[in-house]
Amino acid sequence: MAEESAATRSSAGTSRRTARAARRSSQSTAHVSGHGIRRQPRQERARWTVEAILQAAAEVIDERGWADASTNRIAERAGVSIGSLYQYFDNKEAILSSLFEEHHRQIHDVVERNLVALADPELPLADGLKTLFADLVDLHRADPVVARVLSTATP
Repeated sequence: MAEESAATRSSAGTSRRTARAARRSSQSTAHVSGHGIRRQPRQERARWTVEAILQAAAEVIDERGWADASTNRIAERAGVSIGSLYQYFDNKEAILSSLFEEHHRQIHDVVERNLVALADPELPLADGLKTLFADLVDLHRADPVVARVLSTATP
């Protein structure tokens, strides 16, 4: 009975993570690149795997702290094998680097979009700035775990 309940909880947790990864993927262009990633995911399933690993890493770091966030715990939380994690990332530092890179890319997209709007002389500056800041707040509210980890729980 306890095993069944643990399996059910694990399955439900994986489903929630998959849904969060799908939301993140649909909110962004699922662009994962840069120094943190070892191998670029080409297929949709591989991109989902990388997104699940990134989300799981944020959750594990948030819950356990940087020192106790092992790649084994991250892989387990993501619902992937440790081998799958190592296909894409060398270590937990590389995962964190990818989280930072993706977050910075999202911030850049928001700022760039709003700067285009601010260049319109018809738009009052105060309105443009309010929109910029509201969009930045929305970005951080969309995934508060990642925002918190990147601002507080890192080495």
